[in-house]
Formats: sequence, C-alpha cells, structure tokens
Amino acid sequence: MELFLRGTALSNHGEDAFVRLVREDVSLAAQYALMSARIHLVWRPEKTRQTKRLFNDLQEILLRLNRNKDLNPTDLLIYTEPKLGTLMRPDQKRLLSVLQLSKNEIRHYLASYRVCSKGGNKDRLTAKFIDEIFELWCRCVRVDLYDEAQVFNKLLAAAWRDVEFPTREQDGQRLEDWLCRPCAKTFFGRCL
Repeated sequence: MELFLRGTALSNHGEDAFVRLVREDVSLAAQYALMSARIHLVWRPEKTRQTKRLFNDLQEILLRLNRNKDLNPTDLLIYTEPKLGTLMRPDQKRLLSVLQLSKNEIRHYLASYRVCSKGGNKDRLTAKFIDEIFELWCRCVRVDLYDEAQVFNKLLAAAWRDVEFPTREQDGQRLEDWLCRPCAKTFFGRCL
C-alpha cells in the first residue's frame, strides 16, 4: 500500500480518498472476477451443451433427409392424397426442393464449424482477479521497481485478503506462494 501512497502525490485526490478509490477498484475487480468465473463455470457449459445438442440434432436431420433422398415429386403425387378440409395444399415439389436445400445447408454448416470447448484446468476466478488487479497496478503505480513482480504479488495477496477470497490452500501453502505462479504468468506475459 505504501507504493500506492507514493503515487498519491501524482493523484488529484488526498491520501484517504486515494486509498478509498483503490479499495473500490479492488472490490470491483473481485466482483468482475466472480462474475466471469460464474459465466465460465455455469453459463458457458450450459450453452456448450445446447450447442452440442444442436450439432447432434443437425446430424440426425441429415440422416433422415438422406434416408428419403430417392423420393421424387411424382412418387409423392401418386402415393399421397390431400386431407379433407385442407384448403391450401403445400406444393410437393417445393417441399422436396426446400428439404434438399436444407440438407445442403446442414452439410455445409457441419463441415464448416465444430463445437469448441474452452475447458481446461484453469482457475478462472484467480486469472480474472489477477488481470483486473494488474490493470489497477498499471493505472496507479508510476515508479520503476527492480522487484516489481514481487511487489505486485504482495499487492495481489493483500487485495485477495481485502475482498475475503479463500486464503487456505489444501496443502497449507502461504497465499503469496500460491498466487506466485499464476501471477508470474500474467505479470511477465505483459509489457510493463
């Protein structure tokens, strides 16, 4: 926090107002990280499941259309009769034509796209929180440090505790040590 306090001289706000703004930004970063994690863990899997179901349905429709590919309009005229009371009768040639177009569209679509699954073993909450705190860091810290990554990791751990995210790991590792690896991926992957 003392690094941020050095930055208050550059800020238009007093020390207390600056600290309050930083804490508000940390709180917003936590809310955004939670929302993003919820999207990836709840909403996205449901939409992926629905998309997979659509692809399966399209493949089934394609199989059904292929099953009837030898049927021609003359066969339909000979082997069907209109229901009683039907005033407007659909054109059978047009129906077969539309089904053939649909078959081509489905085949082209299935050949052009696949269901993407952006799964993997990634902690979305931690990744988004680190990204947001890093953005806050870039906005507020205007000094060069030789141990910038280490200082950022300490800020990140303090912010993590401030928003009361879980601080105990199963193996009993310190929070700073636990955050070090995902923090390094984010921190060193960007130009400071």
